[in-house]
Amino acid sequence: MKIVNPVTKATITGESGDNIGRGGRSMVYFKDESAHYERPDRIEAALGDNTDVQIDISSVHGTNNVFYRRRMAGEEWRPDIVPTKGKTRVFIFDWRDHPGKAQVWYERRRAKAEAEGLMHLFAQEVDRDYAASIEGVIIPAMWVKAAIDAHIRLGFKDDGVKMAGLDVADEGGDKNALAIRYGVVLRSCEAWGEGDTGHTARRALNKCREMNVQTMNYDSIGVGAGVKAETNRLLAERSFKLDIHQFSAGGSPWSPGAPVIPRDKRSPVNEDFYDNLKAQGWWLLRVRFEKTYKAVTQGIQFPSADLISIDSTIPQLHEIEMELSQPTMSYNGKGKMIVDKKPDGGKSPNLADAIMMCYIREIHYSTFATDENNNYSL
Repeated sequence: MKIVNPVTKATITGESGDNIGRGGRSMVYFKDESAHYERPDRIEAALGDNTDVQIDISSVHGTNNVFYRRRMAGEEWRPDIVPTKGKTRVFIFDWRDHPGKAQVWYERRRAKAEAEGLMHLFAQEVDRDYAASIEGVIIPAMWVKAAIDAHIRLGFKDDGVKMAGLDVADEGGDKNALAIRYGVVLRSCEAWGEGDTGHTARRALNKCREMNVQTMNYDSIGVGAGVKAETNRLLAERSFKLDIHQFSAGGSPWSPGAPVIPRDKRSPVNEDFYDNLKAQGWWLLRVRFEKTYKAVTQGIQFPSADLISIDSTIPQLHEIEMELSQPTMSYNGKGKMIVDKKPDGGKSPNLADAIMMCYIREIHYSTFATDENNNYSL
């Protein structure tokens, strides 16, 4: 299985099995459909000293494999960003990038899969949904797909509050992330790794001023506590008005005595349903995506204020899609909902966390009242 250049003696060699590359030296090694190998750890061990350049090409196949872990640890390649040395560079070829495939093709393929009971395979093979076979995913990938440019498809505007959510980098390879929405339309979402909390505050503030943001929720846990002091100082210097609110992920749910489902007397109250504020924020985001999915795919009418739309021109769209469908939910010993943001060794979904904080305004500013029977209403 060799192709040899008779002039330079350069060789292209094809191999298979668990010991590909062992004992050899290569300039570059391509691994086709590497998410589907039966014993990927053996292959990684065999290739460890063969080459400095491995290129894994594959459709997705769940999360319990080397391909997934390598992809999650990498950085999505973009022509306008200098890649981090030592990081795997990720290039995504979406079905939309195929010149012979349009939305009509997607809808036809999806309808066929739904009719045949093969939606889990469609989600995996077409939508690149790593979590298609994982239980407890909070926001299914198909809901996220439906929300892309939903404001265009459903005909509503991006009018309303201009709000931001800032997720502050914690440690190691963690990144800062800033999400900005106009009304319910996500207009900007970006992540960066360099700098201390002062740099983070300055970058976030400059972006908020550039996009005329009125309110920002920020992660106040750990190093995030240093953001507010720097932001207050910068706001005083620049005469720029921005309302800033702390988001404590491990804190108690907001409006603890209010029902999870407004105006439903049989609904559990927030403090009995959510373990903490993080769980509440992710559930509320889930509700937005679910309603948007039903509006787009089933024509069900909802107030546009209850929906969410993701601008398809955001450069990090692919990462946003994947991160939003990464967290899973389960229930603790008290029966309260908890969130696992990094199942199966994934990296922290910073972009998705910023988006979640960006859309939790309705809880922060809502007031609840009780009637004579002590039933809550919004």
